[in-house]
Amino acid sequence: MVAVCFSKSMSAQTANQLRTQRDSIHALFMYTLNQYDSLVTRNNEIEKRLEKQRLELADLKKQVESVLKNKDESAKELNKAKELIEELVLTIDKLEAEVKRLTPPKKKE
Repeated sequence: MVAVCFSKSMSAQTANQLRTQRDSIHALFMYTLNQYDSLVTRNNEIEKRLEKQRLELADLKKQVESVLKNKDESAKELNKAKELIEELVLTIDKLEAEVKRLTPPKKKE
């Protein structure tokens, strides 16, 4: 009789330990999923910023090309093209800095 009670007590204790372990693993899983969701959200935000910069670069390029295609351009238009190119350089520099920040360092072999 004592062996049966002891066995039932051990079974209950083992079941409790398994429940506790399961709860702990579930909490870890939920935490991991939250981290993943956060990472996906941040990645989407970065992609949107990069797409915005890409569109800005394309627009600036188009404006400069338009001025340069005009064979009868004025000094004012040429200055405008120069300003656009300067803006293009700044936008490229920002994009390059962002890419550099997001790119992991190369591993030394």
